[in-house]
Amino acid sequence: KHSDGITEVHWISTQSDTILLDQEEDVEIFFTFESEDLIGGEYGALIHFLSDDPRNPDKTADVSLRVHGVPDISVEWSFNNDNVLDWNAHIDGIFPEEQYSVLIRIENEGNGQLVIDSIACENEQFFCNDQEILVQPEQHRTIALFATSEEVGEYRESMVVYSNDPDEGEFEIEMRIEVIDAPDIQ
Repeated sequence: KHSDGITEVHWISTQSDTILLDQEEDVEIFFTFESEDLIGGEYGALIHFLSDDPRNPDKTADVSLRVHGVPDISVEWSFNNDNVLDWNAHIDGIFPEEQYSVLIRIENEGNGQLVIDSIACENEQFFCNDQEILVQPEQHRTIALFATSEEVGEYRESMVVYSNDPDEGEFEIEMRIEVIDAPDIQ
């Protein structure tokens, strides 16, 4: 593969590669700007108009594109496959007055920065120490969630991830945990 030394951009295109003009003739050239696969930010390029005009063989025009990225949150965990985070599927024997943790993966499938303001649960036995988390486009962060209970029982709660995702700004993680009596070894 041979490089001509010109950095090519794929977010701008035109239908016409070659245009023939008579003397004193004008033509309109339409360009298409495509931002679908771009990460939010500023883009710039030079368009070269190459011709057989001996006085102006290479005319250029600056073009720019601003992409307003949109974050898209996705949350997953590795230890059970349904939509409920089941602590007992990850930890054998959850006992009172102990603290347990599980790891979740928060991914930004969008093209704008994901800002997580907080991760919280109304029931204080479930919590997350990480707050104000930034996840760049097409990146992920691994976060620890914690649980503790003073009483035996089954608990079903929702942990909420508050973020700037425009359609899932309050992403709920349904959770289940069963706390059992610790074995009495004599």
